[in-house]
Amino acid sequence: MLAAPASIVAQERGYYVRVAPGYSRTTVEHTRNVAIGEIFGNSASSGNAGELAVHFSGGFRGQRALQWFLAFEVEGIIYAPRTITGAIRPTSPLFPWDPDPGMWEYTNKTGLGFNIVLERAVTRSQRLLFFVGVHRMRTEVLSGVSERTGVFEENMETRTRLPFTGGAGVAWGPLNLRASYFRSLIPWDLLSPEFEVRYGWRASGLSVNLGVEAF
Repeated sequence: MLAAPASIVAQERGYYVRVAPGYSRTTVEHTRNVAIGEIFGNSASSGNAGELAVHFSGGFRGQRALQWFLAFEVEGIIYAPRTITGAIRPTSPLFPWDPDPGMWEYTNKTGLGFNIVLERAVTRSQRLLFFVGVHRMRTEVLSGVSERTGVFEENMETRTRLPFTGGAGVAWGPLNLRASYFRSLIPWDLLSPEFEVRYGWRASGLSVNLGVEAF
């Protein structure tokens, strides 16, 4: 049952669940470092897009002490289908088997992690929130590689990333609004005796979600 603003203090201690639709603006920088013998080169490009997601969390909020509460919660995230794309250029004309230029893709799927939330009671029904967390995210990345044979291949893999998240928010009774910053890196290395290619997808951005708590 949802807690009414007038009775929120009496129900703040204990278990709760939260559902929150959210929006994030994500920027992805795709880097590529190539080494063939004693020759080195690198290139990079970036792309950004807005992403929609739904956050599901459940946690436990401890007893109030000097107007402060401490809560621990587990959070799951499901993203709406959205692909961030960009195009990368050749690193150098000196490389006869350099990875071909072309499109790359970055698509978030799902995530699961935990948050530590510190809350400050302002009034009977209003609280300030400060939180940090880490999540294990599943993200699909795609890039192209031109092997020594000259054959172009598209490589797509689902990779794991562990973004750090930190932010703040405000709650009015069972409603709460959170804004956070996140950042993570996905490495992908292709190594052989002839050459080395090291890819990286560095993602960062801001996220906002508006949730409802039930007790």
